[in-house]
Amino acid sequence: GIVLNAGLPVDLGRRRFLVGAALGAGAGGAGTAFGRATLVTPWDLKVARYEVELDGLPPAMNGFRIVQLTDTHLGPRIPREHVERACEMAAALRPDLIALTGDYIHMGTRYICPAAEIFGRMVSARGSRLGVVATLGNHDFYGDAGLSIQLLKEAGVVVIENDRVFVRAGSGALDTEPGGDGEDLCIAGVSDLLEGVIDAQAALRGVDPSTPRVMLAHNPDTSEWITRNSREKPRVDLMLSGHTHGGQVVLPLIGPPVVPSAYGYAHGMVRSSLCPLIVSAGVGMSIMPLRVNVPPEVVEIVLTRRAR
Repeated sequence: GIVLNAGLPVDLGRRRFLVGAALGAGAGGAGTAFGRATLVTPWDLKVARYEVELDGLPPAMNGFRIVQLTDTHLGPRIPREHVERACEMAAALRPDLIALTGDYIHMGTRYICPAAEIFGRMVSARGSRLGVVATLGNHDFYGDAGLSIQLLKEAGVVVIENDRVFVRAGSGALDTEPGGDGEDLCIAGVSDLLEGVIDAQAALRGVDPSTPRVMLAHNPDTSEWITRNSREKPRVDLMLSGHTHGGQVVLPLIGPPVVPSAYGYAHGMVRSSLCPLIVSAGVGMSIMPLRVNVPPEVVEIVLTRRAR
């Protein structure tokens, strides 16, 4: 399909003014670069847009839009206001569905409730036509995966850990079972590669072979794991992932020195042995409190029907 990845800046208002003043007081190129990597880029949210063709997408769903949020990492490095801004951006795009792909907190249990509450307000405000679906990431397991699932569900988020839901043409709600008329889109989710237990068979149970499937998986290497560990490679038309933060630091001519993917799946749209894969740079940060040449992002995916 066609891939569009254009950044749309957000007006940061007073924050930009203060950051500009801080940078102006810095001396030398190195100081300015460091200031930008810590004070500007980590908060300069963009919208990354992709258009993806799917075989068998029902005609009535041509143009179906999913907005993905991932790796918010609410905690000591990522303030509440930054996560709220990302959610506001997602809702302002008025998508059909919002997909959350893990690492909602830094670690521990302190931030689980606030994170769920932020996402819950996005649900109650009808930030998308069909609601919000979610899977967990490794940092959610570093906290308390069971509590995260419980609070997300209580907030109105549909958690699809090794599970799936269906979008039916003309329906205003997600269905737990297929319609049986071939007019479905399956949204599946699997658990985290590092800390969870992946069950792709459960995530795709009862899905008709002709039904297109979009799978949520926090770690992009999940796609290769599924290929290696499936007796018969399942049909997955698109996978949405995060985890890598785009490398978080991208150097000119070199790229990201460190990518937490065994296959180099750092950022953007790539092709795995299983399926096309969109890897988001995410919203927050982890390990190092900086971003270089890879700003945080909200991802918008437009699904189109492949012409026969």
